[in-house]
Amino acid sequence: MTNRKKGFTILEMVIVLALVAILSLVLWSFLRPMLGTNQKITETVKYSEMTTNVLEQLRGQLKYAKEINYTDPGDGSGVIMANSQEIIYVKDTTTILFDSDYFEDLEPVILFKDEGDYSLLIRISLLKDDEVVYEAEDHLELVNMKLNGTRVPAGYSEVVWYQ
Repeated sequence: MTNRKKGFTILEMVIVLALVAILSLVLWSFLRPMLGTNQKITETVKYSEMTTNVLEQLRGQLKYAKEINYTDPGDGSGVIMANSQEIIYVKDTTTILFDSDYFEDLEPVILFKDEGDYSLLIRISLLKDDEVVYEAEDHLELVNMKLNGTRVPAGYSEVVWYQ
């Protein structure tokens, strides 16, 4: 009668571990790019929410304004006003709509451009290390100004706000 022990030899265990390691590396090579893509999607959604909130606030302030004014003291700063209320300070860190912490480590650049026919283009670019990471824009019809026949004042054709 033969005495056979049941179990695996060390060689068999080493082969199984090597196969598991190879399969793990193959799976990791497929999963790693997906993790980076997920992070980029999360950032894009966050940037989209930021710009959407700002655009909605600007739209609410400007769409039904009876007048829009832009004051420029000549030093590159200025104030955009709707119905004689300050909306946004141009090239300054303080705004009425949102504080500077709202954008975290990003630098917002907001462009206002009179497109004629009572239409205003608002473009928001979010910069990180002087590179645009997200951009959104909205074309806004100035309803009350159109009804009243009020024009956007000269010098307002293109105003850029930097934080």
